[in-house]
Amino acid sequence: MTASYGALTSKLMFPRWTLTLLASLALTACGGGGSGDSSPSTPPGTETPVQPGTPGVTPPEVAPPEVDPPAVLPPVTEPPTSSRIEQALLAGNSRLLQAEDQTELLQSATQLIQQTRLQQQRLLAQLLDDSTAAALDFGNNSQRVSPLLSTSASPLLVANNGNVLASMATSQNGRALAYGKDLMGQLATASGANQAQLPLFKRSFTWLATGKAQGPLPATLRMAAQNYSQASVTNLVARLSSKAEMVSCAITDPANNCWESIDVFVFGQDTPFSASLSNQVSRYLQAGKGVIYLHSNWGDSAGGRQVLQAMGMELGGYAGNYWAPADGYQIGGRTAAQQRQAADRLGAHESALAALKNGSSADFSADTSLIGALDGIRNDLLGQEGQGINLFADNYYLKPYMAAHRRLVLWADLARQQVDYAQVRRSDASTFFRTMAADTLSYAVREHESTPLNFADWMPKASASLATSDSWETIEVTIAQTDGRTAIGRGAVPGKTVQVQIVDAADAALALRVGNIRTRGNPLAQENYTRPRFPDGHQARLSPGQTLSYSTAWGGPLFLNYSGAKAGSVVKLRVRGSVKYAHFDFTRNPGAQEIDEAVQALQRGDFGWQTSKMVGGEVQQTIGYARSAIGSHHPRTYVVERLKGMIFDSNHLANGYNNMSASANVNNVCATLGWDCRGSIQRAPGVQHFVGWLAACGFLCSGNPSDGAAGLAPGWGWWHELGHNTVMRHMTLLTTDGGGCPVECDNNILANASALRQYAITNGAENNSGERIDHKKLYLDIQAARATGKTGDALQADMFQRFWTKANKSDNAMRAVHFQLAFIYTRERLGQAQPQPADVIDFLGLLGRGERLIYDNAYWSANKNALGMKDYASRDISNHELLYVLSSRIIGRDMRQVFAHYGIPLSPVALSSIAAHGMPLLAPEFYAMVPGKGNQLELGRWVDLTGGVPSYPF
Repeated sequence: MTASYGALTSKLMFPRWTLTLLASLALTACGGGGSGDSSPSTPPGTETPVQPGTPGVTPPEVAPPEVDPPAVLPPVTEPPTSSRIEQALLAGNSRLLQAEDQTELLQSATQLIQQTRLQQQRLLAQLLDDSTAAALDFGNNSQRVSPLLSTSASPLLVANNGNVLASMATSQNGRALAYGKDLMGQLATASGANQAQLPLFKRSFTWLATGKAQGPLPATLRMAAQNYSQASVTNLVARLSSKAEMVSCAITDPANNCWESIDVFVFGQDTPFSASLSNQVSRYLQAGKGVIYLHSNWGDSAGGRQVLQAMGMELGGYAGNYWAPADGYQIGGRTAAQQRQAADRLGAHESALAALKNGSSADFSADTSLIGALDGIRNDLLGQEGQGINLFADNYYLKPYMAAHRRLVLWADLARQQVDYAQVRRSDASTFFRTMAADTLSYAVREHESTPLNFADWMPKASASLATSDSWETIEVTIAQTDGRTAIGRGAVPGKTVQVQIVDAADAALALRVGNIRTRGNPLAQENYTRPRFPDGHQARLSPGQTLSYSTAWGGPLFLNYSGAKAGSVVKLRVRGSVKYAHFDFTRNPGAQEIDEAVQALQRGDFGWQTSKMVGGEVQQTIGYARSAIGSHHPRTYVVERLKGMIFDSNHLANGYNNMSASANVNNVCATLGWDCRGSIQRAPGVQHFVGWLAACGFLCSGNPSDGAAGLAPGWGWWHELGHNTVMRHMTLLTTDGGGCPVECDNNILANASALRQYAITNGAENNSGERIDHKKLYLDIQAARATGKTGDALQADMFQRFWTKANKSDNAMRAVHFQLAFIYTRERLGQAQPQPADVIDFLGLLGRGERLIYDNAYWSANKNALGMKDYASRDISNHELLYVLSSRIIGRDMRQVFAHYGIPLSPVALSSIAAHGMPLLAPEFYAMVPGKGNQLELGRWVDLTGGVPSYPF
């Protein structure tokens, strides 16, 4: 695909530093900018900064190009190559090569890395020596400024923990400096911070202005500043024994004709974003000018990122150094040699290439430094791949810095053709490292990528022979929310080209990728190389009016990454070269032929994956797990009734989200209480993804996606994991000193509810995990506490010790509290003689609705009495009191005596807030359940605890 560099709107910005596009857009929008140190003293409290992921763990998202390519690209000196290699480098096609070409490709890549490293080291040595090396403290109100590629710039100031605080580059025939803090402003006066840095800054600035690190500055420097203090510029230059003549010039305006006489351009953090800014800065650098960028605080800067892009650099992630430890923004106790060594990022690259050439004796069970070097090279590749750039054929801004990378991608193609994962062992260091390199240095945006001899458990070997579509087809993809990922219902065959065009983007920014998994195989973790390292991901931007040619070594289900979308919109794509596989999409109404084709693919098992889509959720699982989980079920039954109905719907009903229709009883209660139970406050969470292949933790692991070493089917495990993602505060009770119902207990309230509902809607045919709730222990502890003769607070305290403390607690019994309250609701509010499953779950859903209303500041302020919090000065309420006030309001009774019997303490403000409603006090009562049969409500019976606590009836 030819890269498009036209003007883009801000919604197309995919910051390289985020872990996921969804997190990127949510967090970047709220990072502050601002002039000087005007960023708020603390980042917004509701946000968490997203730090760059370890290369190779989660591929970083990348920023698409925002500018037209520079009119003149800087010259690149590349080693001479054979005509065969030359043709392969033009086409990105390793099929033009022979096995013997591996040696020349590796040698020439190594030579290019060595040349670039030597250039970086020589410049750094001129600037940083024993006379200029000094301590530095940028403080946490600062940012990181790093090379965009390891070959496009070099670190200049590196914090003790490795964070890059300033970088330099000989970009496009010019010179560039960038700092994550306004060091120029600090050094403009003798009273500013970091005065010890003045000698190094003087050398660096002299080099920037003249191209020579040593010697004096010219008597006068013509300078121009954009969103930066002219006083700081003139004062600093005066301290360096020169004079700054400030030129009035609109240096961000591409039409300006005053730039040619300027020696140094200064850009500040508040430089405004414009589509032409990177290209404009590139022109200055191409003309041999000096450009310096000075950031001010932890905030972001869209314009700053454009300036830095032209310099071959990038700004750090959300919140910058705000949460970094002190050694993340300080340099101390480091000699000049140590500081230069910390800045040498290409030394590791050179070592890795040497190990590929000469073999390795590394013990990869203990030493992974060579793998880290591979990941550094891969991170450079991801930056271009993510923009949808053909590394070989396209003309793109960073192409001169990718000469070594292109050769390494072709080398990896040739090496990959010899890979048989089943034969590779970690103890055979050379073969293992070669295989790791072949896996790591993959690049998808081109027409040809070679495949290994097999694909382990990612895809069947037969998948490489699947026939792909010869003609273009138009497919429609329904978009569920503003940002996310979704399967498009087509697969990529290993090594074969898929072509994709946008017909209608529905105003969204789009990218193509393989799968949506977070946990993949780690060859370093065991002796056997059990599966490919990076078969998924390879995200590539789709651009309107362009054709993306996409080929991956391992194939897999194709997903659309989208942002800036409208929920419910439909994206239209044209696709050629893909394959249909076992994909069931019930977010729409698939026809019989579509279902039949997917079922046939499932039965053949020649594509490694099965995917399902339903309202609110998506599933990606290996073909083996899918065949086991689906069994004889019709696809609609499996996806709609079992996955959606028994996993998602049960969870959402128990939490009271408004995507599920409320029962008449719920509507009546909400109307009686005056609660808003249908509005936007009650909206459901975003699309939940599940992956059945590998688990990030244990056997199954929560998150989005939740993943596990099992197929997707209704059952305790997946209920439990979805519960982790949606657990509410009222479920987490009395967890001080290791007691109470914390994580791994609270989420299972939702799992218990799902089991109860499954039993009910299958009329008892599926009775799952009824033993995972223990009403009898709760009863017996109440009985023992009452037998002491204690009353009031003393009884509550006694029961607390018996039931909630670390030594005595039982998760299964603590969860019974919520269900006992639900049983009481059905009796006292609804008048039922025996609890009904749907109404029990409705009670939990009402608790969820009430909690969300309380934690909406505007709603709580206007309605706190209706929510049972009349006497609370703020929404600061403990979880157990939250349960008390909400359950009292929902049941229509003051539940203080019942809570005392459960051992739950209540404050005077909680009691007075509920007393204000004048509801009757409810005497303790208990619905006894048969042990081990927690789903079978019909077997239980009510026990009156008013006069005493009789023996448990079962």
